[in-house]
Amino acid sequence: MLKGHQKLRRVWKVKCEKRGVYTIEDITLSVSDLFGLCKPSSMVKLQESICVLPSPCEMEQPALSSEQYIGDNTVRRFILPDPFMISGAREYTGREPMNRIHWAQTARTGDLMVYNNEFTTERRMLVILNMQRNIADEKQRLTVSVLEAQIKAAAFVLDHCYRSHTAVAFTANSADGMFVQAEEGYEHMLNILRKLAHLKNRCGKHVEAFLDTLDVSGYTDILVISNIISDRMAEQLSILRQQGRYVALLSNEIDETGFCEVYHIPRTRNYPMESGDDE
Repeated sequence: MLKGHQKLRRVWKVKCEKRGVYTIEDITLSVSDLFGLCKPSSMVKLQESICVLPSPCEMEQPALSSEQYIGDNTVRRFILPDPFMISGAREYTGREPMNRIHWAQTARTGDLMVYNNEFTTERRMLVILNMQRNIADEKQRLTVSVLEAQIKAAAFVLDHCYRSHTAVAFTANSADGMFVQAEEGYEHMLNILRKLAHLKNRCGKHVEAFLDTLDVSGYTDILVISNIISDRMAEQLSILRQQGRYVALLSNEIDETGFCEVYHIPRTRNYPMESGDDE
């Protein structure tokens, strides 16, 4: 009940259980007088939407290549410091060579100081999400549980790349041919997660032909998220590994391949189906 010059605010509390984009198109407002004699109503068009990003699953952290010792990406800790990336000075411990002494800071503090170097790497990762259910037919959709588990695994990898300051590119053989260029940072991770939130359960290209079209030059790590591996796929990924790239497979069906490391994706819960999805 409202008096004069009063207003009412209605609040909807929602629990984000499944990734996706949800839209509230319109609502109906109904009011009544004190005696219920007059009950006018009005429809208000909102067209408001909320984007629910996929959450990462809990799984074993995939190993990454350790051959790119020096590059442009600053990381918290790596194998060797970058001698060209100076971030200040620190106290002399007696193990540093004389050419690393920072004479200006030594004169300023009165104690021997040496250059402090950052750890950098040139590591660049390509994450490939396979939307194909079986090797014979790319038109058959993935089961909902498998698709959601693979997307959660992709979110886990993206979070790991963000924390390790690794530049990551993302692609999928979806109906819209999803591809995001390699970058690093929080906004880049959110950009890919938003695209995953919009991802539909439709395969657009056979995975073998899709791998043939990818330009993997410039990438040090290739992570494939897939529940199928054909002989042709194994040959394609083996060639990438022979070229010096680190190759790994994330799957909840395949235990081993013989040519690369395999990391298990835990199955996720079954969500209510959407129209057009397979069981």
